Amino acid sequence: MWTPEQRGRMARITRKTKRYPSDMTD
Repeated sequence: MWTPEQRGRMARITRKTKRYPSDMTD
């Protein structure tokens, strides 16, 4: 489970790259 902060950060990245970053798959 990710914290709201990580979730928001990932959503921001995924929206920018339009894909799921492997580095954030932790």
